[in-house]
Amino acid sequence: MDLLDLDEQGNLLAPDGKSAVPRDDIGAVLEERLQLDEGASDIFVYVHGWRTSKRKSRKSARRLFELLTELYERQPARYPELDGFRPHYICVRWPSFGGYSTVRDRAAAISREGRAGRVLAGLLGYLNDRRTLPDPGPDILRNIHGQYLHCVGHSFGGRLLTSAVMETSERLLDGPDTLSWPWQDDNYPWTVDSLTVFQMAVPADAFAHPPFSALLERNMLNAPIALTFTPRDRALGRWHRIGEKGANAVGFRGATEAAGPIHTTLLRPTTVPYEFPDPPARIINVNASRLYRSTLPVAGAHSDYFHPESAHLLLSLAAAAR
Repeated sequence: MDLLDLDEQGNLLAPDGKSAVPRDDIGAVLEERLQLDEGASDIFVYVHGWRTSKRKSRKSARRLFELLTELYERQPARYPELDGFRPHYICVRWPSFGGYSTVRDRAAAISREGRAGRVLAGLLGYLNDRRTLPDPGPDILRNIHGQYLHCVGHSFGGRLLTSAVMETSERLLDGPDTLSWPWQDDNYPWTVDSLTVFQMAVPADAFAHPPFSALLERNMLNAPIALTFTPRDRALGRWHRIGEKGANAVGFRGATEAAGPIHTTLLRPTTVPYEFPDPPARIINVNASRLYRSTLPVAGAHSDYFHPESAHLLLSLAAAAR
């Protein structure tokens, strides 16, 4: 698993963990740091949530990715579309300590200023250098080796991911109406092949209003946004209502409104396949209350998503992206 660190402004940090990488050097630094296996089939980028140390975020990412790898190795026949599945894992770490409003505003600012977006752009540019560029470009992020990109966030990490995707797209000038990375090559469209957020820390109606509605109103994603929720998430129940002046969170009750169709399903056992709606919904609420049940005094089930069933959801979405 590769680790990428951001500072409070969203700059990519050099390996020393102190100095920011200049914008023009992002691609070269990613080249050195990632050493992407060209035989990889799927790239998973994980962004952690609120009040998570570097050590804990590394542990959390490794735990989730191990669940995913182990589940696929145990039952590959349940995901026939993933034949030859060879994942490559990346964990993006960012300064997430502080009060609710402080971290909320930091997550937005990191992306609003475009710096986190440039890091993501650099990551895709790294892939772009390793693919044949057909005419026209592909409509999904897939290089000559068939690599797909899956973004996974937890809590405020999902907020950072979605904000960075929107910020990058808004910088398009005359490119196609899809997620593109103008700092690399604005002639070819890119989209994210799946976006999953465990217990997202935004108001339940966020996807019906700017800025988050832009994710659905424009073709930025090649898949629905999958959002888990459980009413046992105390961090996104009481504490989120205080921080957002009474608003319930997506991670507490699911998305209640959106600028597009919403489909709600249960978090399924690993032996039960998902049946995604056709035509696909833009939002998929995943009711995880049966499994995400931790009763920690402050956070409740907010971080109780490390289960094989969560990995099953990620693998099912990766398969659906084919």
